[in-house]
Parts: sequence; structure tokens; C-alpha cells
Amino acid sequence: MKTFLSLSLLIAITCHSPVISQEVNTSSLLDELTDLKRLSELAKPEYEVINFSSYDRQSDNKWKDQRGWYSNSDGFGKERIPNFVGVIEPADKDGKGKFVICDVQGPGAIVREWTAAFNGEITVILDHQETPLYQGSAEYFFKHAYDAILNIPDPSHQNTLSQEVSGYYPIPFSKHCRIEWSGNLNEIHFYILQIRKYSDDARVETLTPDLIRENLVKIEKLKEILADPGKIEPALDSETALISNVKIRAGNSRELIKINGTGAIQQISFKIEAADVAKALRRNILRIAFDDFVWGQVQSPIGDFFSTAIGIDPLNSLPFTVSKDSVLTCRFVMPYKETAIIYIDNLSDQDIVIDGSVVTAPYQWIEGVTMYFHASWRINHELTANTKSPIDLVCLMAHGRGRYVGTSVFLKNPAEGPHNWGSWWGEGDEKIYIDDNNLASPNSQVRFPVVFGTGTEDYFGYAWSASDLFDHAYIGQPRNDGPGNRGFVTNYRFHIIDDFTFSDHISFFMELFPHDSVPDFTYGRIAYYYGIPGTYDDHQVISRDDVKMPVMPETWKPKAFGGSSGFMFHEAESILSGRKYTLIEEKYLWSEGKVMIWNPEKEGDKISFELPASSKGENMEIRLTVKKSPDGGSFSARINGEEMNNGKVYNLSDDYQTTSVNLYFVPTTKLKNKNQLELTFKGEKGQEIGIDFIWIKVY
Repeated sequence: MKTFLSLSLLIAITCHSPVISQEVNTSSLLDELTDLKRLSELAKPEYEVINFSSYDRQSDNKWKDQRGWYSNSDGFGKERIPNFVGVIEPADKDGKGKFVICDVQGPGAIVREWTAAFNGEITVILDHQETPLYQGSAEYFFKHAYDAILNIPDPSHQNTLSQEVSGYYPIPFSKHCRIEWSGNLNEIHFYILQIRKYSDDARVETLTPDLIRENLVKIEKLKEILADPGKIEPALDSETALISNVKIRAGNSRELIKINGTGAIQQISFKIEAADVAKALRRNILRIAFDDFVWGQVQSPIGDFFSTAIGIDPLNSLPFTVSKDSVLTCRFVMPYKETAIIYIDNLSDQDIVIDGSVVTAPYQWIEGVTMYFHASWRINHELTANTKSPIDLVCLMAHGRGRYVGTSVFLKNPAEGPHNWGSWWGEGDEKIYIDDNNLASPNSQVRFPVVFGTGTEDYFGYAWSASDLFDHAYIGQPRNDGPGNRGFVTNYRFHIIDDFTFSDHISFFMELFPHDSVPDFTYGRIAYYYGIPGTYDDHQVISRDDVKMPVMPETWKPKAFGGSSGFMFHEAESILSGRKYTLIEEKYLWSEGKVMIWNPEKEGDKISFELPASSKGENMEIRLTVKKSPDGGSFSARINGEEMNNGKVYNLSDDYQTTSVNLYFVPTTKLKNKNQLELTFKGEKGQEIGIDFIWIKVY
């Protein structure tokens, strides 16, 4: 509890303090990892973003070569052009060489590291020092930088300073940062490195191993906050205004609350009651207007604003928490000089009732420094996502001065491939233009993105089109229906220490680049940013058609494509031996619109399936697509009496979500004319085992 109280005190103190230039050091950067108030003011000392990644160097000019612009050789190996900024030793006949990842002059700080996989070694040299800060495994450094520097693994960093395959280990330097890579160009080398470049007069203390050790107590406190941001408490001098049983009728708009005077919203919490909560969250628009801004700096469907869609998807990030009991909480700090007004526009055909609260605190408004919070939402329905014709979708185009602090996307993906390799929607790269930085060449007038990524999931902090659910302080995938990446999907990323500052304008594009051609694709997204008064963006008023409810096909059949090539698919109930304790459940999630549910009586009960015989070969590969849900139980599997996967027990329980999940078994060579797959129940009475379809490949 002391950790969160101290954070509250920090917020309360800084809300009254003018922005002053101070030394940047390891301790101050660690503070920034949880400082949401900092984002509401212009940076001091000033900095710009420099981004280094293994993006495909054939993507050199959109206007020159459209095909090259969407090139996708961004770290798989054997690229035509090495994915680095410089060459130290050209690759030899075996592909081995030495290359430059970054070479940054002047004061700065590394604020984010990411890799899906990174062979070879790197050397990190700060301030031209003879002894490198680090020399060793590239992948280890990019995922666990402080552990790598100290050579002391710390598992508690996972899901705190390390989130999925992203690292948030700040590494300041006063004069220079150079990172060199030695490895084989034929092998995998994915990477993203985000660096702040401070103004030349900034005072920055360079990181050393001793400085990491000196800050271990602070790091421990930070890990507690990052592990459970929902426990963050508002400032001690805050005031809470309650919203009680406010009814908003279908088709009507209503002012929810008006706050007068100078201050800052520190927390907003809502709970929505409606006949159809999912529809209410998408078809009711949240608008927040600061200082009589005509339409409101915030315009978004309520659920999407809190990064949950379609319906309630529990998550616990630093700025947002969505609880399992449907309470939606926002902790972004929102300053106002005179007034803040929250409206709800009900564009649905049902009445809703809102309960909640708005927490405010005193705030010293500083002209030319304090910024308004913005949230800009947009959506495209009925897209055809096409692997042969990728497109760049606009997330935000804003003019003014400010910081970009987050993105969430909300997808309907009716792909028919049941495997991640086949149903994946996010091969596309983020492309972010900031001010007039990064011309294509010194003599060119063609601008190039300051940030050019290596894949949508890489931007969102994970890798390899992962289909599992996760939510962390900065990144998350709280919704992914499955199987694979099919269904409704939500991803978020919040830029807390890794924000993108802009002095004149910012344009953020995200490629839509799937594995397969997918018609009737929906892509919604929201951009969160702060802007000095007068900053504006290209956002348009949200229409009723924009917030229509996306609907998945009632039935579908799995497609043998990509990672499912060569498989035959059998509905579980069609090859079931006997019908005892089974029933059929219908929902769009399942193949042919239905899933077989087995309700065992006791642990040890068995159910079996007769697998079709084949003369094609002696090896059989088996996969199951199953239902994972709050009622799910556990089981083990045998094929022809032999244990599969060494008797591994599969748990189909989830404490909230219902998803379609793939299970993979080691191929068996003991084929017979008739082959029997047997499942043994390992749970308790009242739990269920849902089997959608069974994959079989004989070779």
C-alpha cells in the first residue's frame, strides 16, 4: 500500500509544480515509467524520437515503387539489403558480418527495446567509452536489458519492465550511443530500438551498472505498480463527483457532468447498464470538451475509449482498467483551464443507465506548456483485407504541438484459416511521420517515416501473430476469439516513457496486410494524444453507420491454408463414439456454427473418437480446436491406447473469456486400420470439455 500512496503524493506535488529543466538520469527516467501527469505538459528538456528497426530497406519510397513500399523482409534473414544503418564488415560467403544498429550523437536515452528473435551478438558503447556497457547476446539485451548488463537474471521483470517481448529499460547517455551487431544475415534478426534525442544543452547522466544497482529499490516499487496498475490511487487533494443512476434514452444526448475552474481530471469510472451491454458500449459516444471546445477533444464509443470492444474484455493497463464486473476506469490526466464537460450521445435503439465517478485535482495551468488530452476514433467497415494489395490506414493526422501517447485497434476478422499462419491480419508496419524529419535523402523533398515498423504485433509489443490473451501496463491483447487470429480482436499500446513528441504535425498510418484475402473485414482504431491549445486533427463527427455492430458470419468452415495446409477437418460430433453426456452448443465462434460439449460425471470418465483410416502414409498428425471458457475442465489424450504428448493435461478453463483455441499433438507413427482418439477427464463434476473440430493429416 505504501508504494501507491507514495505515487499519489508524487502526483499531488507535481500537479502544482511548474515545468523546469533538470538533469535526466536513470532515476528520473524510471520515474517516468509510471508518471501519467508528465504527458500533459511539453517535455523539458525537449526531445525528438529516433527509431531504429529491421524494416525492409526496399521500402524506400512510396511514390517510386508501390510494391517496394509494402515489402515485408524485415528480419527473417537473407534480405536483399541488410536491415541496418551501416556496414562495418560486409557479410562473407556464409552470411556473417558486422553492422551498425544505431549511431546517435549528443545526449539521449534508449526508452524501448523489442525483438521477436535476434541471433548474434551486440556491443553497446556509450559516450565513446573503451569498455562497452554490454557485449553479448542480442536477443537477451533487447528483452531484458538491465539483466543483461548486470548479468543477473530477474524473473520478476517479466510483465513489468519486460512485457511480452518488449523491454522498457531506460538507458540514458550524455554524448553518444552506438550499438554494433555481429551475426549471420541468413538468420533471424528482428529488432526495434526507440531513442530520445535531447536538445544539445540537455544535462544527461550516462547509465552505468552501478546506477542500476543504486536504483534497485525504486525498480522494485515500480514493478509493483506495473504489475497491478489498478491499485494506483488518486492524489490526496483530489475531489470525487459521483454519477448516480443517470438514464440516457435511445437517440438522445446528455451532459453527464460539468466541472468549473482550473484543474485536471485524474480518473473517470463508468459502469453501463443496458439490455445489450456490448451494443451500448459501441453505440454510445463519449465526448469530453475542455474549455468550450465545440465538439470535444475526446470523441469515441464508450467501450473503445477504454480499449474494450466488442463488449467487456477485462484488462489492467496503466491508463485503463476494465474489471470483470464491467467497471471501466481511465487514469489519463486531463487538464482544463476553465471547464470540463462530459457528454454521452446515445446512437443506439436502447436506453442505458450510467453510474460512476469523476475524480479531479488542483492543477497549475502553464500557458505554452500545459496540453489538452485528445482521443480520436475512426473505423472502416466492409474492407477486403488482401495480402496482394496492402493498404495504409490513417490512425491520426494532427497539426500543432504535443505528444502521441497510445493506440488501440478493434477488429472483426472473419478469416477462415484456423491457424495463426493463415488467419493473421497484422503483417503490416506502422509508419509515423513527425514534423519535417527524415527526408528520403538530403536532396529529396519526399518525406520518409520517422518510425517504420516491422509488423503490427511488433508495434503492439508481442510477436509471431500470437493468439493468446494478455494485458500488461503498456501493451495488451485482451480480446482474440480464435481459432488462430480469427474473430473479434483488440490490441492496445500506451506510450508512457516512449511517447512520440511533435512540434508541428504528426501523421500515423498502419498497414493492413493479412496472410489471406479476407472480405468483410472491420478495422477500428483510436489514437490518444496531448496537444497545446490550438492543436487540431482530421477527426470527423462519428455517425450512426460508423457505430453499427459488426457481425461475424453465423457459420464458417476451417480452411486448409498456411499452417493448416494438408489437414482434413472433422466436426467432433460426426466421429464421436457414442453420445453419452454430450450436447451441441450454437454460436458464431464455432465451425458450422456449433460445438460439441462433453459433460463428464467424474474424474477419469472417457470419451473417444473414431479417426478415419487412410492408406496415404504411416504418420498421423492430430490437432484439436476446443472451447476455452469459465466452465472449462481438463483432460489428457491417448491415440490407440498410447499417451499423447507424454500424458500432458490440457486445461480449458478461463476465468472470464470464451475463446476457440488450438491444441497440437506430437505426430504418431502407430497407425491402424481404425484409429481411436480417447480423452480422459481430469477435472471436477460440473466442468465441461468443448470440442469443436479435429484436424487430421496423414503422411
